[in-house]
Order: sequence, then C-alpha cells, then structure tokens
Amino acid sequence: MHLTETANRKNLAAPRYAMAILLSAGISASFPARADSWTFTPHLEVQGSYSDNVALAAPGQERGDTILGVSPGIAIHGDGARVKLNFDYTWQNLTYLDHSSNNTSNNMLSANANVEAVENWFYIDATAGVSQQNVSAFGPQPVDNISITGNRTSVSSYSVSPYIKGVVGSDVAYQLRHNTYGADSGDNQLPRSQSNEWVGTLNGGTPLSVLNWGVDYNRASTDYEASASAETETVRGSLYFRVAPELSLSVNAGHEKNNFLVGKQSGGTHGFGFQWTPGERTSFAGERDQRLFGPGYSFLFKHRMPMSALDVALTRDLTTSSTVLFRGLGTTLAQLVANALPPPPAGAPDNRLALATTLLGPSANLVPTLGFLTNQIVLQKRLQASYALIGARNMLTFTAFRADSQSVAPGFSASTNSAAFVTIDQKGLSVTWSHTLSGLSSANTSYARTLSTGDGIAGQSSTQNSLSVNLTTKLSPKTNGSFGLRHVVFDGVPSGYHENAIYFSLSFLF
Repeated sequence: MHLTETANRKNLAAPRYAMAILLSAGISASFPARADSWTFTPHLEVQGSYSDNVALAAPGQERGDTILGVSPGIAIHGDGARVKLNFDYTWQNLTYLDHSSNNTSNNMLSANANVEAVENWFYIDATAGVSQQNVSAFGPQPVDNISITGNRTSVSSYSVSPYIKGVVGSDVAYQLRHNTYGADSGDNQLPRSQSNEWVGTLNGGTPLSVLNWGVDYNRASTDYEASASAETETVRGSLYFRVAPELSLSVNAGHEKNNFLVGKQSGGTHGFGFQWTPGERTSFAGERDQRLFGPGYSFLFKHRMPMSALDVALTRDLTTSSTVLFRGLGTTLAQLVANALPPPPAGAPDNRLALATTLLGPSANLVPTLGFLTNQIVLQKRLQASYALIGARNMLTFTAFRADSQSVAPGFSASTNSAAFVTIDQKGLSVTWSHTLSGLSSANTSYARTLSTGDGIAGQSSTQNSLSVNLTTKLSPKTNGSFGLRHVVFDGVPSGYHENAIYFSLSFLF
C-alpha cells in the first residue's frame, strides 16, 4: 500500500482524536449517573467503482481504472441523563487494479460528546473529525475519494469545550466557556493551527418585564505552525426589548481589538438585532454590527409548511477553513428535509433525520463549504437558500449559494493556493429528486453546478457540472445495496476534464 510520511501522520491523528472522545465519555460514564443506553454497531461497506478518467486528466490523457474498496468501521451511540455520545469511524481502503501504486487508505471520523460532569453546573463538549477536502477552488474537483489528484487531502479537526453555567439570584444567568480548537491537513495546504478562546456571558432582567440586558466577552488566540499568532478580543453590552409576543428588538455597543487587520487595531462597535416568530413554523432573526472590518451581519429565515421547508441565510463575517470545520456554513439537505416532515406524536422518537438521510442517499450530507483550504483569515459574504418539497413518493430539493471571500490577513497564511488571490467568488446550485420505488427501494437523481473566480496575482476561474443517478435498496434488515452512475464536466486552468463513472456498494451492520 502506498502511503507517504504525511499520509501516515494523518492516519495516526484520527485514532488519537477518536480515543480522546471515547475516553472523556467513558470516564464520565463511570460516574454514578451513567449513560442509560449504549449501542455498539460495527459496520462494513464493500465498494466497486470504474472511472474512465481516474486521474481527472485533460482530454487525450485519460486513463481508466477499476477500484475496489473495503471500509470497516464502528458506530457508538450513548444516550443518558448526563453523558451523550455519537461516534462513527470508518477506515476506507482503496485498491486500484490497474495501477496498484495508487493504493491508499482514508480515515473518516465524525464524533461528538457532551458530558454533564457536575450536575446542573459543569459541562464538557468535545468533537473530533477527519474528512477529505478539496484544496483549491480552481484545481480538479473530485466528488469522492477514488479520484487521484493532488487537489484533495485529509483534514483532521478536534475541539474541547469545558464550561460552567448557572443562575445568580433570581434572574441573572451566567456562562463561562473555554474552547480549544485544532485543525491540520498534515501538509502545507492547511498547516496545523490551534485556537484557545474564552467566552463569557451574563444575561438578566429589569423591573420592566419587556426589557432585558446582556454582556458578552470573547478573547481568542490562534497559533499557526508556520506563521504568526492571531489575537482578537471583544466586549459588548446589549439591551433587549420585547415589543410584542412574537417580536423582540435589541441594540448593542462595545469595544473590539485585534492584531491581524492592519497591525494592531482597536475601536468601538455598535449594532442592532431582531427576532420575529409569528408562529411555530416561521422564524426570522437578524443582527448587524459595525466592526473593525466594516459591517458584519447575519440574517436567517426559516419557514416550514405542511410538506415543504425553506431556509435562507445571508451572512458577512471573518472566517477560516478551521472555523468552517467546527461550525459549518449551513443546513444539510437531510436536515432541511427532516424539518419539512411532520413532527412525531408526543412521546414518540424523532426519526425524521434518519428517514431523510435514507431517502436522499449520497446527497444527504451535501452542504456548501468554504470551497478551499487556507489558514488565511478571509472576510466572506455569503447568501444561500434551500428548499424542499415532499410528496407521497417524490421529494425535490433545491439549494443555491453565492460566496465572496476577500483576504484581510495574508500575514497569517502559509503557502496555500488561495494566498495568490485577493478575492475568490463562488456560486453554485444543486437539484435533487428522490423517488420511492417501494418500501425498500428508492431512486435519486442529482445535478450540481459550481463556478469559482479568483482575482489577484493572476486571474483564474473554474466551472464544474455533475450529474448522478443512484438506486438504493434494503436487501435485509441489516444490509443495504446501492448502484449509481455519474458524469462530470470540469472547465478550468490549465485544462479541464470529463469523467464518467459507475459504482456499486453493499453495506452491512453487525
């Protein structure tokens, strides 16, 4: 099996992060208040694929290959009064029948734990993840791990957040949290970084029932393996007015300082916000603040109808690849569809997300990402919308987004592809149709289009169109099968490519 030293480091990172999650939950489960329910589910997926352009090469240079995959893993779920754990780890092994030098393995991990260490006061949140991400918005854009390209790498991330929260007196709530975040791709595409952050909040009432107040404090420092540290500190006071049962307004003022916009900089901030909830199916919340980098804002609209759901988000804020890994950028298709499904009866388990994931197949976890890897601090303005329409046997989902990313702190960037661009503009859309063939089988068709444009040292652009058709069926209570086809057309610099692929998989639960 061909593995570089860098790949070995990435493969060793996943078990370390996984062990940290399991250890924290396991120690806590040894407390008198144990997790009430633990399930351990080993799983295995066997895959077969054929690509007529496995290296995503330019026209005339294509070569095909057949790839076999064996992916064992384990899922652990713990649900108790004081310990909750979701852990899913897969070790994907890929064998290339015509070019064995490309044989490789990938770790895939998604884990989170929540521990109530001291009842009603001290808590610990922890996450760990390993995933494969595209490095540049302008290089080849593989849609899975079988493609051989230098534009894809494994990224490991973790977070540990101990915090306390409670109430002082009768109406002053407090929370103090320390967050530690880390991310690493094992090479110079996303050099190792670690952030330490203190977050404190106070919220209380006044003699006027319609008026409340709040104070929040945030201090963060991010250390990079290959560049200087970035530091920021903000303090803000807010007043909240409930002008009607369904409408609240707020105003705030504070002070902010950092060392990454133009050297060291500090100044005042101010802003306003609102939250409107005219009914249980509709919400609209927003805030706008004048910050050191200019206006920052977040507006979120959600509306659920009997068999459909709409999500719209408009944001402008500083971000990095690491921030996206921890917090994400939006609602996955599965979450959107789950929100559109009718809620279960009182007392019944909520299986809507699992059902939506099954119906959508490979598109279930689709959500726009930053689109490239960088430790560079960027100012991103992003608009995205998702809509799901659900019928008796058919489901149609639409997503669209546009993101404008502008470099604001190149001094904190290592040698990444994105560092060559002052701005990167991206936009995309996807349409997914799912049709239930029977109680055991469904067919899914998905089309996606993305466009990226870079402006800086040298202008660059890329466009990708992909179409996939997938059939999934339940062969037994613990065995699922799927079969699919895809067609991808990529236009970019220095060249584009076409790819056609056929694939199947069998997944087993034990």
